[in-house]
Amino acid sequence: MASLTLVLFRDGRSASADAGAILRDVVHSHAGHYSFTEVDVELRPRLAERYHVTTTPTILLMKNGDVVDRIVGTPNGSLVHDLLDARGGQPAADAATES
Repeated sequence: MASLTLVLFRDGRSASADAGAILRDVVHSHAGHYSFTEVDVELRPRLAERYHVTTTPTILLMKNGDVVDRIVGTPNGSLVHDLLDARGGQPAADAATES
């Protein structure tokens, strides 16, 4: 089973910062079993277009390079935990941050 990656598409607003903090906490609480990366839509607009991101924050849950789930808006931590638990996955490589 492949690992899961949480991808946060964000901008400079506080809701994006809140979403980032929630995702970092969730990934940390899962002891490195998932990777996490951030994409600044202002710096990477083509990547946002590729994944049809029109609202920030948007979180994509990816497996093997495919989007398996999407959250639009700032989630609560329990929603993210539930999605990760439902999707499963294996430990991932260290998370990277793309700004």
